[in-house]
Amino acid sequence: MFNESALTFECDQRRLAAILHAGDSEASVGVVVVVGGPQYRVGSHRQFVHLARHLADKGIPTLRFDVTGMGDSAGEKRPFDQLDADLRAAVDALLQQQPQLQGVVLWGLCDGASAALLYAPRDRRIKGLVLVNPWLEDAQAQAQARLWDYYLKRLLSVDFWRKFLRGKVAVGGALGELGHTVAQSQQHTKAEQCVSYQQRMLSAFSAIQIPVQLLLCGEDLTAREFEYQFNHRADWRRPRKDKQINVVSLPDADHTCSTRQWKQQLAEHTLGFVSAL
Repeated sequence: MFNESALTFECDQRRLAAILHAGDSEASVGVVVVVGGPQYRVGSHRQFVHLARHLADKGIPTLRFDVTGMGDSAGEKRPFDQLDADLRAAVDALLQQQPQLQGVVLWGLCDGASAALLYAPRDRRIKGLVLVNPWLEDAQAQAQARLWDYYLKRLLSVDFWRKFLRGKVAVGGALGELGHTVAQSQQHTKAEQCVSYQQRMLSAFSAIQIPVQLLLCGEDLTAREFEYQFNHRADWRRPRKDKQINVVSLPDADHTCSTRQWKQQLAEHTLGFVSAL
């Protein structure tokens, strides 16, 4: 059985709220869950509760918390790429509560994963990263993902061709939309030329020397967008040479792993990664 307790901790003179799931007193690595998007520490479909309880039940202390301005935490909401102080304070809190720990794994979903990656090179206590469907917005990659995940699936769909033969497909509009998507997939936007969180993520990825587990859901365009850049862009491929990266695909899962089965798969992959550190 695991022990759960509510606590608060300081971050730049603000009080942040958290739930600690205490695990085995002999554990050497704990987990901090970094919440992404407009969510708080429970997560969509109670995803973070399920994850934290699963890990704690297997002996791994886990902290899930509300970042500044979200849930029960004080302050004004901050962009995900400005959460370094929050993450440092959360790591401090977990290590204070569980002094036997020698390091921490940051676990994040969507822009929570992006925030975790941005922070990791700044803190030697971070021993690993679990990044679930990281947010890495890019117009070209988004168009490529849409081409493969939407248009290709439609062309391979029996239902699509039935509708086409019955004249129920607006061919002109469909072709126009497809043409626009193809054009987007072949060009970079001007925004990509300036300093951005995307470039900071790449710099952080290049700098880290810790194990990384990438968990990518098959029915999620955010995951496909990241995956396209990670696999096909030279600037993301180059730093991968000497890194410990484990890429796990959950082919049928959606962005937040909304079913009990997908949540369990996510938790088990996380447990395997953390236990091996």
